[in-house]
Amino acid sequence: MLEPENETRPWADQLALDDASYRTQLAYLLQRSAFYREKLAAAGFTSAEAAGGLADIAQLPLTEKGEIRATCTPGNPIGAHLCATPSEIVRIYSTSGTTGAPSYVPLTAGDLDNWVTASARSYAASGVAPGQRIVSTYNAGPF
Repeated sequence: MLEPENETRPWADQLALDDASYRTQLAYLLQRSAFYREKLAAAGFTSAEAAGGLADIAQLPLTEKGEIRATCTPGNPIGAHLCATPSEIVRIYSTSGTTGAPSYVPLTAGDLDNWVTASARSYAASGVAPGQRIVSTYNAGPF
């Protein structure tokens, strides 16, 4: 385990933390993304409170890649769904574009930290310990 205190947390405690994080994420999304504000409003969710908690996640509309691609322009290749300001972006991953134009995945410092932690947790769960060397087929980025 990477962080036993986190990975062995009682389920009820973890669910409470996840629900709080979900609600915070929804509020952030609605505050910072016109794309998702419009999408969620069209589905009847005009506020984070209206969307409820994690138990209500199935009520939210899905986002398809085509919707995001439709908002990409030469002047804004990332698309209108972006929730971070340019100064918050620390890294941008790109797909190869084999099925069309490349897709860009910008990351903030927090996103990058979450990706590294999730990757480390995955390796630890697979039995990889500090100091060991492996050959990995992990993607270079979170897509």
